[in-house]
Amino acid sequence: MGRADTVDTGAVYGRVRAEFAALVLAATPDELIAPVAAAPGWVVRDLLGHVVGLTADLNAARFPEPGDHDGSGWTGRQAAERRSLPIADVLADVDAALVIGPDNLVDPV
Repeated sequence: MGRADTVDTGAVYGRVRAEFAALVLAATPDELIAPVAAAPGWVVRDLLGHVVGLTADLNAARFPEPGDHDGSGWTGRQAAERRSLPIADVLADVDAALVIGPDNLVDPV
């Protein structure tokens, strides 16, 4: 892959992050408590906590406990830790866990 074929991952992340934040911030309270069909027992707010928590956990090298074979304890913790936070704070959580390095790669803080 030559230089012309590379992707500016920092720019892509920034664009996707901005679109994600705009979508989440525009959600109504009813939309945030809507059930998630692909995740029985979870609402949109829980899924948001998981998405943000997964990013934060992976960049901090926090992984499921050895006995958490299906990862449900890990993902459940991610959702629970963010469930009562204001949405803006949840979104800030992922930004605090990431920094775009000089090589435009996402690096752990």
